[in-house]
Amino acid sequence: MYRAFLFTTLLPTILLAKIIAAELVELESSRIIRRHQQYRQAVKSSNMIKAAWSEELADKAKSMLSTCPVDVQNLEKEAENSQLGMNIGFSSSVNPSRIRMPDNLPIGIVDLWGSQRANFQLSRGCTQDNCMEYLRMISAGMHKLGCAMAKCAEDSIMVCLYEDVTKIDEKAPYKLGKSCSECTADFPNCELGMCAPMPGAGRPAGEPDIMPQKPSIRPTPAPSPQQPPEVQPDTPPPQVQEKRAEPREEEKDVVLLSARGSDGDEPTTTSRGALSVLGLFNGFPLLVGTALLHLGYSS
Repeated sequence: MYRAFLFTTLLPTILLAKIIAAELVELESSRIIRRHQQYRQAVKSSNMIKAAWSEELADKAKSMLSTCPVDVQNLEKEAENSQLGMNIGFSSSVNPSRIRMPDNLPIGIVDLWGSQRANFQLSRGCTQDNCMEYLRMISAGMHKLGCAMAKCAEDSIMVCLYEDVTKIDEKAPYKLGKSCSECTADFPNCELGMCAPMPGAGRPAGEPDIMPQKPSIRPTPAPSPQQPPEVQPDTPPPQVQEKRAEPREEEKDVVLLSARGSDGDEPTTTSRGALSVLGLFNGFPLLVGTALLHLGYSS
């Protein structure tokens, strides 16, 4: 039976795949950085910096995943010792040998972190459940990030490292105000409504801006407070499902799993057979009514 990927954010106590070697996955850095920029654009911030991709951080993330670490706490300590912020996400497959990793899986994991914005309020912080992964993504001072992904047995693990987010003010990760109105001397330009360095400045050698902007592009206005932030996806987020051929007869009983909630509820399951039965009985009263009406006219 084929089962969809189950997404969740890893907690420090969760153990990862126990395997020596990891199969590193090539990531499209432009898509990952663009998705982060979209979440950063969506907040009304006066000092939000336009983040750039860092190959140095990406290589460090690859090194952390190269042996499929067993305990997440070891990764957290390594990131903390390097004065870096870190987000971890994973997907799990019941039968990994028969399932190909979806192309949009990395974006789905980023969107999972981004969904925590529902738990955040400026000046109050995390109001319900955890929102720290989201805060690392939209912290105004974060200006470089790098990510890596590896396949470890039945798990696909993704790590993103962030520079300058080790000490986040949970209640005020950014300043509320007009876009680019409080940019610093290191990031004096305004691109996409975010503070950016001068062209060719502020980026290490070999790390060009992967999202070059034409001089004529104007900053995107921040969304009004009355409307929720709108994030335009590259691919439909956050549901990430594998594109596959028509299932064989023995695979047609498909069960979709949704992530377990924070209150411990079991995942919701729906089968095609149940939907077919409901459809049959929903049409039954109409057929009976038509038959009775016909008999009335005949008599």
